[in-house]
Amino acid sequence: MTFTQFIPILTLFASLFGAWITIRITIAELKKDITHLQEKLELITTTRNEHEKQSKADMKELKDDMKKIFESINEMKVGMARMEARNEGKDEVIGQLKDAVTTILKEKK
Repeated sequence: MTFTQFIPILTLFASLFGAWITIRITIAELKKDITHLQEKLELITTTRNEHEKQSKADMKELKDDMKKIFESINEMKVGMARMEARNEGKDEVIGQLKDAVTTILKEKK
């Protein structure tokens, strides 16, 4: 076999080797892209989970604050009702005292 007969065989091997290198490079690039996308997905998932946890914590804090506000309002209502009851009681006592004094004064005359 002469060199000219080996040229097609060498060309075939060279093109197969070139295709093999191209495929290896493409696979390496795809692996790199997949790794990058997995990392990005993991980051997004982690961030979303952190935001959900923070949101739940904020909602719990808001609920606790609302409970405290309503408890304070209820305490204020109870205090006002007590004050009104005391005032009504005082008015009744004062009214009865006036009646008693008036009765005593009428009896003395």
